[in-house]
Amino acid sequence: MKKRIEKRVENNEDERVLFDGLKLWAGNSDALETYLISRAKRGDLTRVFYLNAHTYNLLCKDVGYRKFLCEAEVLYADGMSVVWAARACGGRVFRMTAVDFFDDFLARAEEEGLGLYFLGGKPGVVDRACDVWRGRYPKLRIVGSHHGYFDRDGVHQGEILADINTSKADILLIGMGSPSQEILANRCRDTVRVPVIWTLGALFDYYAGEEKAAPRWLAKMGFEWFYRLWRDPRNKWRRYLIGNALFLYRAGKVIIKSHISGIKQ
Repeated sequence: MKKRIEKRVENNEDERVLFDGLKLWAGNSDALETYLISRAKRGDLTRVFYLNAHTYNLLCKDVGYRKFLCEAEVLYADGMSVVWAARACGGRVFRMTAVDFFDDFLARAEEEGLGLYFLGGKPGVVDRACDVWRGRYPKLRIVGSHHGYFDRDGVHQGEILADINTSKADILLIGMGSPSQEILANRCRDTVRVPVIWTLGALFDYYAGEEKAAPRWLAKMGFEWFYRLWRDPRNKWRRYLIGNALFLYRAGKVIIKSHISGIKQ
């Protein structure tokens, strides 16, 4: 994964784009990195989630999950489907998949001396990913890590949360599936003293070599899902074939409603 080279875009850190009641981050990934690092240094509580076709389908069925995403300090568009839908409603957002800019983020975290704690993945995965990051960024402060296979309602979770607190991390990065990672992030908000909590899905798997990221050119065209489906059709067909059709239907209704509302005004 090569470092991203992207033109910096100035933006107001408070600017958001509204889509179906969700406030999407309006800046690019460079602006997001700057925002998260500044929040971590100031100690400002910040939950960072992403919205794609899959998570949008989840929130359409789960009021509590929708509430989590609505209340997040940052919600960014992870996937071209959300970018297109938001733009069809009159808002401009950028496609930001973490795997595309995470190396840049780590370089900046290393420069600022921020402490990072990684939580998630199968046993062994996060350790291999951390080895990769240490090799690329020797001065990066990885203050702790733990796999994501633990009892999230039992004693083991309490021990992990206590370890996160002891680590004095500035940023907690959670790599699990949705909605588990967002539920845990909100639980951590009230139980750990970490300013920034960022959910990253399967990102650890890419760095550990468990999964291969889609080619950049294909992802920019909006067909990253097709690559994942081609690589693992047995486990991904329901999410991408049925899920994408559901997203088009649900987002289409939102787009039509927004245009009708605009005409009435």
